Amino acid sequence: MLDIHLYYIHKLYKKSMFILNQITDTDTAKGKVNQKRYIVVHTTASKPNTTFQNILKFFKKKDYLSVHYTISYQGDIVQLAKDDAVCYHAGISQWMNDKDLNNCSIGIEVFDNGQPFTDIQRENTIELCAMICRRWKIPVSKVLPHSTVAYPRGRKSDPPKSFYKDWSEFQDKIDEKI
Repeated sequence: MLDIHLYYIHKLYKKSMFILNQITDTDTAKGKVNQKRYIVVHTTASKPNTTFQNILKFFKKKDYLSVHYTISYQGDIVQLAKDDAVCYHAGISQWMNDKDLNNCSIGIEVFDNGQPFTDIQRENTIELCAMICRRWKIPVSKVLPHSTVAYPRGRKSDPPKSFYKDWSEFQDKIDEKI
């Protein structure tokens, strides 16, 4: 069983007492509810010690970034928003006939500050994807890398091959856990 934390921002940044899902819930309150048809996996590609600062920018400018889950180098999974919330992680995006995947996907950010990815990061990403697929009946074929859904094609390159060389193998590992 995965240990998923809902982190309060004051744990990450002592000056703020807000939690991210309070902000993303405003879209839900306006009738915008995430349709949960996809999972989009990202990597942060941050400089060392800047991941939390990037997340905190979300408070200053709402459209900068929001995501449902993050996974640290130690494998810690932090849920930053409810799965029903529309988070702004996919940017301009398209897959098949769906556009703006922010409205129909759950976003997972895997920390990447230039260090090699850890086995526990990969394993917990697989476990988290399997759990979300089970919970929301999302087919494994709809667990996609950000680079695949970013539009125009080639706009994004995450996650890099160093995270998982063969995406279909990554999906197979998720399927084994379902």
